[in-house]
Amino acid sequence: MTDMASRRVGLWALIAVNLILLSCSTSNAPQPGTPAFFWAAAKETYAAGDYQKTVEHLGNIVSTQNEYVARAQPWMLILTSGMVQGYMDLAKAFDDGAHANRSQATNFHRQVNTYQGAANTLALQFADTFSKFQSKDEFVTLAFTYPTGSPTEVMLLNKVAGGAWLPEAEIDTAQKRAIEHAVLLATCRAAGAKDDPAKARICSKPVRPRSHEPPSSRPWPSRYSTRPSFTRAPNWTSRTK
Repeated sequence: MTDMASRRVGLWALIAVNLILLSCSTSNAPQPGTPAFFWAAAKETYAAGDYQKTVEHLGNIVSTQNEYVARAQPWMLILTSGMVQGYMDLAKAFDDGAHANRSQATNFHRQVNTYQGAANTLALQFADTFSKFQSKDEFVTLAFTYPTGSPTEVMLLNKVAGGAWLPEAEIDTAQKRAIEHAVLLATCRAAGAKDDPAKARICSKPVRPRSHEPPSSRPWPSRYSTRPSFTRAPNWTSRTK
C-alpha cells in the first residue's frame, strides 16, 4: 500500500470514529445519575414488577428539587404505603403459621422478622417523603401506569397462616403476590376506590388512550386524578412470639 493510500485509510478511520463519538454525544438518552435517568429507570423497573428497585429510583428523584419531584412523590407514597401493607400481611401470615405449627416456629419467626424489618424501612421512607409532600393543586395526577396484581386475597398466605411451611420458591411467589395485591389496593384507595374489590377491578382496567398515546405510557385518567388521602405513615403491631 502506498503512502497516499495509507493516509486515505487513516483519514476515513478518523472520520468514522468522530461520527460515532458525535452520535453518542447527541443521543437523546438521559445521562446516568440525572433525575430524567432515574425517572426512566423507575418506569422500566415498575413495568417489570420490581417495586423495590422502583422505590430506589424514585428515592433518588425526591431527594433533590427537580422537575420530576411533583410526579415522583405521589408514586413514591403509594408504592411505599402499599409495600408496607404487603409486608405486614406477610408477617401476620407467618406469625399465625408459627402458632399453628410449633415444630417449624423458628423458621416462621425468621420470616416474620425479615418482613417486619422490610416494613419498618419502607415506613420510614414513606414518612420522609410525606413530610416533604406539598401540592398547591386541587388534584394530584397519578403519573404511572396501572399496577399488576389481583384485588383478591393471596391464597398462599392462607396456607402459611394455617401452618404449612412452603418451599422457598413458593415463599418468593407468596411475597411477590402479597406486595402486588397491596400496591394495587393502595393505588385504588388513592384514586377513591377504598378497599372495594369490585372498584379495584375497575381501577385496574386501562382506559382507552388518545390515538397518539400508547397504552403503556398513558397516565391515570383525569377522573382518577385526586389528592391522595395520606394522613400519616403506616404503623402496625404484630404478635411475634
